[in-house]
Amino acid sequence: MAWVTYTFKVKGKFTHCGIDVFTLTKTNEGWKIVNTSYTKYVDGCDELKN
Repeated sequence: MAWVTYTFKVKGKFTHCGIDVFTLTKTNEGWKIVNTSYTKYVDGCDELKN
């Protein structure tokens, strides 16, 4: 499982931030993503950077 924080901007202007979560499984062919989910915040983004 990987938790990845992000900040999203459009034309250089902040719109939101959040956390993407990827659930992975290892197969004979390599790692595969089996599920994704995300959060979206317009406030509290400084806390995500820590």
